[in-house]
Amino acid sequence: MMTASIELHRPGWPGRLEEALASGAAIVLAARGAAEEPPVTGDAVEALLRHPWPVLGVVAGRVGSRASPLFLACDGLSWCRGGVLELRPEGRGEATLLAWRLGAAGAARCWFGGGRLTPAVARSSAWIRVTRSGYAEALEQTLHAFEGFSPTALSLLRELLIHQHGLATGPALALERRAFSLLFASGEPLEGIGAFLERRPPRFAE
Repeated sequence: MMTASIELHRPGWPGRLEEALASGAAIVLAARGAAEEPPVTGDAVEALLRHPWPVLGVVAGRVGSRASPLFLACDGLSWCRGGVLELRPEGRGEATLLAWRLGAAGAARCWFGGGRLTPAVARSSAWIRVTRSGYAEALEQTLHAFEGFSPTALSLLRELLIHQHGLATGPALALERRAFSLLFASGEPLEGIGAFLERRPPRFAE
């Protein structure tokens, strides 16, 4: 699967992010400090949330409020030791995303803790995976996280993560039934089973 790595502490990342969004690649956002260049816009966050492929993040060190909204739009975060996301208290979009990721109680702990998101604040959430690896190793591990995964399954999972939020049980299960049917219609589950039985890597179409 095609993946794009965007390091927000390096100059020129907005252009690379725009290219990645247009390419249809799975995206890994990474930062080990304050983001370079102008603050993130709401349009960039919206584009990530609507991206059909999964978006993962790697947080190392203290990431300022310029970049934090993008990380809240990620489907999951790998958190290196010392990682902190600084949030803007007046940011309504950040408040909504934080409540989505952590629930109302977790979001409240974050805001009452000074607007800083740490693994300790989000310890009850499966959204954050704390790692003892350094930044470079965590980034490499995250880039390889997509290898061997069914592209259709990842795309449908991303769709479910977005559209199931806040739904009642009945409509949510209907979405899951639809995703299950689409996945098996793609033929990729049979390739995955065949690869397992033959002890080889799966060969999914891009």
